Amino acid sequence: MFAYICKKFIFRSQNGFTIIEVVVVLGILGILMVATAPVAWEFYQGIDLKSEYQNYQAYLKLARAYALSNKNASPHGVYFGPGGATIFQGSNFAARNQSKDQFFPKSAFVDVAGVSEVNFAPLSGKSSDATITLSNKRGSYNININAQGKIE
Repeated sequence: MFAYICKKFIFRSQNGFTIIEVVVVLGILGILMVATAPVAWEFYQGIDLKSEYQNYQAYLKLARAYALSNKNASPHGVYFGPGGATIFQGSNFAARNQSKDQFFPKSAFVDVAGVSEVNFAPLSGKSSDATITLSNKRGSYNININAQGKIE
């Protein structure tokens, strides 16, 4: 009889996890998430800034390519507004052909400073000197456009 009781109650195998084990594991995971969240956020902001920098360079290059190819026999440019960038057709943003606008929203975490628009002359791609600065808490990037329309 003693062997039966020992086998039944003392040496019983356990299946599954206890509630204490689950709570401990969830607590450890929570602590790890809280500890790594600031690092992940900083990493995201750095990637977001670099991505916006590359996008804005691409918008400028596309507008310049339109002007160089004399698309619709018109100058082209890029307007940098509070919500994003607009590639437009016309001598300036105010006198543009609105039906040809291409709007690209910007990240809410990136600030844009500098000139509000850059225009490229048809066939030559020339422009006035301009600098656009993109920045956030992680740093900043400058995009320079020279009088020949070169984007750096």
